[in-house]
Amino acid sequence: YVIREYTYYLCNTCRMLYLSNNKSVYESGAAQYNGDYFEGAMKKNMSGYMDYAKQSRPLRMNFKILLSHIRPYLLPDKPCSVLDIGCAYGFFLDEARKLGMSVHGLDISESAIQWMEKHLGIKGTVGLSSDAPEGPFDLISAIEVIEHTADPRSFIDDIYGRLKEEGILVIVTGASDSITARVMGKKWWYLNPPDHCSIFSRVALKQLISDKGFEILGHSLVPFHWVGLNNMLLKIARIFTSQRLGLLATKSPTLVLPVVHYATQIIIARKQF
Repeated sequence: YVIREYTYYLCNTCRMLYLSNNKSVYESGAAQYNGDYFEGAMKKNMSGYMDYAKQSRPLRMNFKILLSHIRPYLLPDKPCSVLDIGCAYGFFLDEARKLGMSVHGLDISESAIQWMEKHLGIKGTVGLSSDAPEGPFDLISAIEVIEHTADPRSFIDDIYGRLKEEGILVIVTGASDSITARVMGKKWWYLNPPDHCSIFSRVALKQLISDKGFEILGHSLVPFHWVGLNNMLLKIARIFTSQRLGLLATKSPTLVLPVVHYATQIIIARKQF
């Protein structure tokens, strides 16, 4: 697929999609993820979110569902330390904290970490996965982050080294081999260059996690997500490269809607030795 002058290539073996220029904005600098990335301003490249703070309700609804999938794999009645890589404003961590977990966030965006510390009182670190605190942690989550990395193998290595023995890894990302992705083709919302440069099939992600020393505990597609109307309109504007729809998104409310898609995968794995 050629999208906005970027080319996605398909691996014929594992069906993974990846950008041809093997360099992502994520690794090259934080500028893309500061400024208006999390804010409601009209975006020239239509990346980011339509006012992330106002997406709190749908995001928290999704995170509560995700935590219900994770908790059965954690040791009951034991303190649980959590690192969320790509934490943004910390809504996932806040929901985990409500369950009694001790939490820490990591994000490349300094403005996102500042917002989280100011509004939620959750400590965070600015940087890439290699800049994360050493831990070790009981649980490390990366929710819609690995697709931003041009070197996913090193990304998983960073996580492995910061997990406790038998610690839990949670990855949430798009599934390039899902029916939704195949039917939509180049109009699939996950094809968003240069932000998304490594888009995994279920086979490819499972293989990567297994090769890196993890035991797969659970692997499934998400049936639906709760989304804000304005953020959904931004994604539609991105699909059709429509500035008019993008402008409409800036004027729309964060009305919470369920969107059925089966296009996002969740993998839960345990660190092995």
